[in-house]
Amino acid sequence: MNFRILVIIIVINLSFCLSFAQMQESPDIGLPRLKVDNWQMEQGLPVNSIMTVAQTSDGWLFLGTEEGLARFDGNTFFPMNTATIPGLKVNFITALLG
Repeated sequence: MNFRILVIIIVINLSFCLSFAQMQESPDIGLPRLKVDNWQMEQGLPVNSIMTVAQTSDGWLFLGTEEGLARFDGNTFFPMNTATIPGLKVNFITALLG
């Protein structure tokens, strides 16, 4: 490969990497800051695997699991299963209607 072309490619790649790193650090360029949380049994889920998710218009998350439903308000999980909801026939929730 021509040395001049190789230098141009390296410079372009380096400038892209530097500008991407600057975008990650600069809060004033309009990109949203995302936060990732990992919720498991330690945080109140009935089990660590989620089968289905639905969100209500007022913001509640309903998570269907193999051990029932979990309602989440953003801070706390409220488990719902056959032991706590008399009308619920099974714990294994694979789908929720939205």
